[in-house]
Amino acid sequence: MKPVIVPTDVAVAFLVREGATEKQARRWIYNRSKTGRLTNHGKAGNGQARWDLAEIDALIKK
Repeated sequence: MKPVIVPTDVAVAFLVREGATEKQARRWIYNRSKTGRLTNHGKAGNGQARWDLAEIDALIKK
């Protein structure tokens, strides 16, 4: 199955749907990406980060 790569806003919406606030979701993504647990599949820079929803889902369930 092909991974679903989405921009940060969509990843945040996914986490909000799971029960987080927008601020918590953005901080969660930032912290996981800086520690290497979440991979940015896009480019670094203004609004170009892309995230794999399956990877986020797996981290939530840990």
